[in-house]
Amino acid sequence: MDRDRTAEGKQSLEDHFRTLTMDRDWTAEGKQSLEDHFRALTMDRDWTAEGKQFLEDYFRTFEGNPADLVNLYGEDAVMNIEGEKIQGKEAMLAKLTSLRQLRLQALNMGCLPVSRTDLSSGFYGLVCGYLWLEGNKVPRFFSQTFFLQPTPEGSFAISNSIFAHTFMVPCGPRNVGS
Repeated sequence: MDRDRTAEGKQSLEDHFRTLTMDRDWTAEGKQSLEDHFRALTMDRDWTAEGKQFLEDYFRTFEGNPADLVNLYGEDAVMNIEGEKIQGKEAMLAKLTSLRQLRLQALNMGCLPVSRTDLSSGFYGLVCGYLWLEGNKVPRFFSQTFFLQPTPEGSFAISNSIFAHTFMVPCGPRNVGS
């Protein structure tokens, strides 16, 4: 008889809980709460300008010490330089250290969010400019694309980048070499 009361009490509690929660979509409510929180945190930020500032810092760091760029890449980041896939911080550090003979001048850069409604999905960045190889005064064109993801700290980390240069040289009256 006591077992029946325990089972009845348990069933009654389960029925009561089901009645309380039946009309609620807890997953959707939790997701909406997180989206509202993120929107409140990001509402007053100019993400495009911040992404562009990040890219400017990237190229300043490249001029100073390319090996320091490894700190701007996320843990699982992948870079592609002239078709060579490089993954992992150690491999990236080795590659970036080998680039000391290059000099880059970023001429144009732009940054756009992947989604206008979900800024947490990241940004695309594109940089175009001139590249000088060591000992060569004639520049070449380069382009580099980035996929930037926001970090929990409020900055960005590069998750993917692709770098390519052309063998064409600029022509015209502009003197860009130094």
